[in-house]
Parts: sequence; C-alpha cells; structure tokens
Amino acid sequence: MLDPQTIIFGDLHLRDDIPGYLDAQCAFIEKTVKEFNELCPINYPKVVFLGDIFDKRNPSIKVMLALKTLLSKLHADVFIVRGNHDAVSKADDGLTALSLFESKYIKVCTDKPMSFGMIINLEPEDRGLGILIPHYENEETIKSHLASIDDKRAVVFGHFGYHGSLNSAGDNDFRIPLECFNNLTFLGHIHHYSAKDKVVVVGTPYTTSFQEAGKPNYVIHYKFKNRRNYWKAIPAVGGPKHHVCKLEDLHKLKLDDQHFNLVRVLVNPLKEGNELDLISKIRSDYPLINWVDIRFANVVDTKEEISYYRPERQLFSINEAIIEDYIDSSVTPLSKEDLLSGLKELDEDK
Repeated sequence: MLDPQTIIFGDLHLRDDIPGYLDAQCAFIEKTVKEFNELCPINYPKVVFLGDIFDKRNPSIKVMLALKTLLSKLHADVFIVRGNHDAVSKADDGLTALSLFESKYIKVCTDKPMSFGMIINLEPEDRGLGILIPHYENEETIKSHLASIDDKRAVVFGHFGYHGSLNSAGDNDFRIPLECFNNLTFLGHIHHYSAKDKVVVVGTPYTTSFQEAGKPNYVIHYKFKNRRNYWKAIPAVGGPKHHVCKLEDLHKLKLDDQHFNLVRVLVNPLKEGNELDLISKIRSDYPLINWVDIRFANVVDTKEEISYYRPERQLFSINEAIIEDYIDSSVTPLSKEDLLSGLKELDEDK
C-alpha cells in the first residue's frame, strides 16, 4: 500500500436541489478524508480539490454553508483549484465564491497558478513542488502556464482537458496536445477516470448524473518520496450513486446503505398509471432507494431499426398498400391494428 501524503478529489459538484443529496456528498468527503488521515504518518496531510466544487456558478447559501462546515472538519491543508462551474462568469478574471473560504489552512487558486511545497520541514529540493492551475476559457493561457514550468519533478493540479478527452457532455472541448504536458498532471473537469502518458484524469469521486450510471469512481493517493512522485487510484465508495433500469428490473439493482441511491426508472407509457403513486410504491418497496426519477421507456427498441422496409422503386405518393407494407416490416411491439388505428385518427384530425 502506498504510504500517502496527499489525497486528490475530482469534481464535487455540490448541489442542494434533491433532499439529502448535499448531505450525502459532504458525508462521503468527510469520511474519505478521515480514513485517509488514519493512513498518514504525518499529522496534517494535504487535500487537493480539482475544481467544480459547486454545481452552479452562483451556489445557494445552503451549499456555501455546507462547504464551510465540511472544510472545518477535514483537519488538513486544503488546496482548491477554481473550476469553470466555480467561476462567476466566463471572463477568466478569477472571480469565484470560493475566495470566501481562504484561510490559514485553505488556499484557493483563482486567477493565476499557485505553487506549494508537497512536504513541510524539509529542504526545498526535497519537498516536491505542487503547482495549481485554474480553469481558463482561453486554452492558450493554459498552454502558456504548462510551458513555464521548469522543474520536471513538479506536479500539476488543474481543471481542464486535453485533446482527445471528453467532457461530461461527451464533447471534446479542449485542443491542448498531450505533448504540452511535461510534468505529472492530475486533472479535474473530465468526469471519467483515465491515465495516459503523464496525465491522470481523476474523474468524479461519485456519479453526478444518470448519464454516469455504472461508472467506476476513484480518489488519488499521492506521495512525494526520495525526490520522486508516486500515486495510486483508490476506488471511492459512498456518496451519490445513480442507477438506470426498467421497472420490471428494479429487483436486480445492487443497492447498499453506503450510497445515496438515485434511480431512474424506465416505464412503459402505455401501461403505467399515476407517476406519484408509482414513486411512492417504489420507495415503499425499496427503502434503500433515496430518490426516484420516472422516465418513459421507448416503445420502440431504438437499438434496432424501426423498419426494414425498402421500396423497390422510387415513390411519388403514399397509398394504403405501401403503408401496410411498411408496418408489416416494422420492428415494434405494437400491433398492426393499433398502428393503423392511430394513423386513421391522425388523418381525421387533419
């Protein structure tokens, strides 16, 4: 097991729009840092948050107070990188509500890079060097800061991506080549863990949306020893956990009380009744589910083509024979009679 000195978290996205969600986030972070502290041979380890502490640019008072309480319980030197969700605007001026949390033991990297010694009570050359780089909309600024690092042993902590990495929306919104990263670099902003060349994308320590359901989550344990960098990705357990399943498959879900379980239930719009009654029943039958989100499942299986119908000649008009041929070749659980009946009603409404 790596003898750690620093624990690194990816994007937290603290939010309070779902009852119990924010409490679960904070409890997970507090518990994870406490367990980490027990592994450390030093009294005051370091915690690095890689940005997007907040889910919204203008966080609520409740979220701000929760963060203040959380930070007071960590018993560590805390370093926070400003993420794009933490910035008041896209102006790259560094304005962020995170500045309110600056203290003797909490340092926030807002508008320009910040450096710090990785280990105290040692000569400068033996401490290791950490460099925090906040998010910038202008990626040329990021390239410039990366290029200015002249100590190859330094470790970079930033909030941005590189060319080929996908953001939480599945978009490739950074064009910074991997060749620009000359140092070991831990990145926030990208929600899925990966390690490529010298770049480690930490990923979120828990799922932050239903699009992330099923993804593994990690925190990083880091150590600087004998003038070398060591790190290890540790599976993270706890906090929010998103699930997606069909109503009839609810019993197959692997639920536990270590997580705040959010379940998106896919129901058949042609069969199910009142949504509130269904949510109440699910919560009653599955007490480990903390939040239920109802969505209609596709009536047609979108993994297959809706129809295999291919006319043999160019069509200039649609007649009943063609419609019947099309329906006969369709991949759908609906009966031919239902489809024709629906088509007739549409014609009558014209």
